Amino acid sequence: MGDAVIASGLDKPVSRADHDPPERPPHAAWRNRWLPPLALAAAGLALFGAYLRQARTLSVQSDGAGNALQAWDMLHGNVLLRGWSLSDVSFYTTELPEYVIVEFVHGLNSEVVPVDAAITYTLVVILAALLAKGRATGREGAIRALIAAGIMLAPTLGMGTRALLSNPDHTGTQVPLLLVWLILDRAGRRWWVPVAVAVLLAWAQVADSLVLYEGTVPLAMVCAARAYRGRGQPREHWYELSLAAGAIASAGAAMLAVRLIRQAGGFIVQAPDTTFASVDSLSAHFWVTAQSVLELFGADFSGQKLGAHAAVSLVHLAGVILAVWAAGRAVRRFPSQDLVVQVLVVAAAALLFAYTTVGIQTVASGAHEIAGVLPIGAVLAGRMLTGQLIRDGMIPALAVVLACYTLVLGHNIVQPPVAGNGQGSRPGWSPGTSPTGWPITGRRTP
Repeated sequence: MGDAVIASGLDKPVSRADHDPPERPPHAAWRNRWLPPLALAAAGLALFGAYLRQARTLSVQSDGAGNALQAWDMLHGNVLLRGWSLSDVSFYTTELPEYVIVEFVHGLNSEVVPVDAAITYTLVVILAALLAKGRATGREGAIRALIAAGIMLAPTLGMGTRALLSNPDHTGTQVPLLLVWLILDRAGRRWWVPVAVAVLLAWAQVADSLVLYEGTVPLAMVCAARAYRGRGQPREHWYELSLAAGAIASAGAAMLAVRLIRQAGGFIVQAPDTTFASVDSLSAHFWVTAQSVLELFGADFSGQKLGAHAAVSLVHLAGVILAVWAAGRAVRRFPSQDLVVQVLVVAAAALLFAYTTVGIQTVASGAHEIAGVLPIGAVLAGRMLTGQLIRDGMIPALAVVLACYTLVLGHNIVQPPVAGNGQGSRPGWSPGTSPTGWPITGRRTP
């Protein structure tokens, strides 16, 4: 009888539902697929609105006005900018295309510069958050992204706004560079990655020669070093060798492109003045570098009276501490780090070295020359410290700091805009003229 019961139990047909996991409800699948990109888009729109209001607190300066006129000329058929003599940073492939799109929609007026600055910085913050997240998922991935975005969230009024949310400068260069690092981080060891990286680096170098310090040289050095360490197995390091070769080729391609544009009658770029600083000036340059880094992170409290403004700067010191801590940890564990972290560390070191010693700065040049230090530090903080901070129970403290940064951003966006922003549309601008009140440094030869 028992055998019959057992046999009958064994012979009982088993349905597929007894083994398959229960299906997730449709709303759960929708949430997992669409909620993250929708949340990212909403955050981007909110940041853009906030940064646009903060950018309006500064008047349009000569560089921004000149770029707005150049983009207007491009929009009306002068794609190669014939007759224009530009500075050593042309912005031709980075921010000028943004200006063209904004002017196509909005016309030529004093809103063009703050709108473009807000778009650029919003992209930098979002891309830095995505790069800091890396391949981490769940709670750790979210905290990584929030740490990076939080450090960059609230540029201070005055010098911080001028460096990051004013005229186009090296801040816009961070967009293609962050895209390069995202490709390296997410795409894997595929054959097309070195090609895409080389194209993006060349594209960015046409606009800004500083990419050579921040992107091309660091990538070539790190990849060459990684290939050398595994020199006994060259076939396994085709990826690193291809990336190094592509980075080197991008520099030549960018120089060739600028030369061809000039030969075709297009814009002329002034060669940058890069000379080594004298020994007796290195001490002063070092302190200028330190102050510039503090300005970028919103933590420059030097010379401020005790009060609300000094408190804002001191709160921003948390971002500096996290970035320095992360960079130190990355340096100590450099051989075991992934490619992206290694490249970012070398890029930050190259930028700071060049700013201090090679003479790309003067005492009055401004922190915008090393704008890349901010997203690099933010990304390293997110990637290198999140696990340690979670284990040490520091997340509530970081949440308090993030809340303070959010309050600072809220304070910044309620400040009154500079008189005249958003007025004075000039859809009928002709070459050689400029909107009223815009001093122009970019020169166009009739």
